[in-house]
Amino acid sequence: MFHLLDSLAFHASTRPGQLAIATPRARLNYRQLYDASVGAALRLAQLGVERGQTVGIYAVNPALQYVLAAGANRIGAVICVLPQEESLLEAALAQVKPDVLLQDRAVPGASSSKTIDVDLTWLEGSGSPKELPPPPFSLMQMGAVCMITMSTGTTGRSKPIGYSVAQFMQRLPWRTFSALATQTGEKTLLLNALPTSYGFITMFGMLWGGDTAYMGWTGEPALQLIEAEKINRVMASTPLIVQLARAFETGPKDCSSLRQIFAAGDTLPERFARLIATKMCPNLVIAYGANEAGMVSTVTAEQANFDPQCVGYVYPWCRVEVVDEDDNVLPPGMTGMLRIGGASIIQGYLSQDDGAENRFRNGWFYPGDTGYFRQDGALFVTGRLGAAAEPVTADIQAINDVASAHPTVAEAAAFVVRNMAGANEIWLAVVGRDGFDLAALREHCAKLGADAPQRYLVLPSLPRNESGKVMRWRLVELSQTQKSAP
Repeated sequence: MFHLLDSLAFHASTRPGQLAIATPRARLNYRQLYDASVGAALRLAQLGVERGQTVGIYAVNPALQYVLAAGANRIGAVICVLPQEESLLEAALAQVKPDVLLQDRAVPGASSSKTIDVDLTWLEGSGSPKELPPPPFSLMQMGAVCMITMSTGTTGRSKPIGYSVAQFMQRLPWRTFSALATQTGEKTLLLNALPTSYGFITMFGMLWGGDTAYMGWTGEPALQLIEAEKINRVMASTPLIVQLARAFETGPKDCSSLRQIFAAGDTLPERFARLIATKMCPNLVIAYGANEAGMVSTVTAEQANFDPQCVGYVYPWCRVEVVDEDDNVLPPGMTGMLRIGGASIIQGYLSQDDGAENRFRNGWFYPGDTGYFRQDGALFVTGRLGAAAEPVTADIQAINDVASAHPTVAEAAAFVVRNMAGANEIWLAVVGRDGFDLAALREHCAKLGADAPQRYLVLPSLPRNESGKVMRWRLVELSQTQKSAP
């Protein structure tokens, strides 16, 4: 069942003094985390939160987020940890419309009928174990929605995704089946935030298995934590792993305690994959999946021969097919559209979305990726579809790699815009360093030939979501409103 308190109760009895969760402002062992979660459940019930209500959680501290989610889940509320990023928060409030809002500060644009102020004192627990009512979710309610997260908002506006009890539980096997198998009590640093489905499900999986979960550190502070606390494993979306690798380049730290780094999401450039595997941790695992589908495949960087397009071997409980535009299944070696099936697939978004019918068809989810299967079953993701399901033939990652290699470029992100003539144009959003020279960058990118950017968008920073992924739909919007350089 999806009862966050069940696993906490077990570990509170068997290893009460073991550190369960650590953040920059809080450290709780399993007994303290369980007591705090029980206290939150009782307190929320006393404040009038009811079973079936949607509870939005807006708090900075990850430990507080988890305790509030565990408490609300235990009394049968549908939980939604709200994103901190402004545009994603706005989309979540407008589409989820929580009945109750738990907030550690005023929420911009909130119109919830009931708000409850929270702070770190909620982590102090109930004082002593108290009797709780029977759990609200049972085997008879596996189809009930228990959690809502927002889609990443990388290629389109963020949309609410509702997870049933069954779908949430279906996503847990990957933790122990794949290269994630751990010894209980390992120290795991999770760079992703809890408002993301990857962050929340991974956090639940860590505490479910009895790990010590560290959250709230990224970049250079994360490297310092790895060295000081002797962290065993790092889990994050690929952009946050790249951020960690960049920090390591500028100031290496002792990472000898690491036995695994797990990167999920975007493709990992070969340069960073080799840096990580040779200097930080040889066991670098690459994963492919989607919020709408869960984790689908994994492979080690070494097994993939450091090819950023290789995303591994599909889990036996998932189905992935490569199809043409008429949904005919293509043989190994032929590139087409990817579609994903399986019990963890959601049936659609909770809000009305004009493009949903193109994503969910006949029990399949179409993530918008193109790729192919190798003869041995390895899956390769080669690109994404453009507007109207038109394949984008340009190698976006190669463009990013070439542009980022220029000495006056701090960050770069290639994206595609449909122009007035109906053709796809390659654009490059770029954040410059001191002495940035656009003319020199244009000349540098000319080596890409036909894939060279046709227009440039110079920005003070790239718009990113809480997984560190660039929100390319936002870049498209900015391309229409800000002056660009041809």
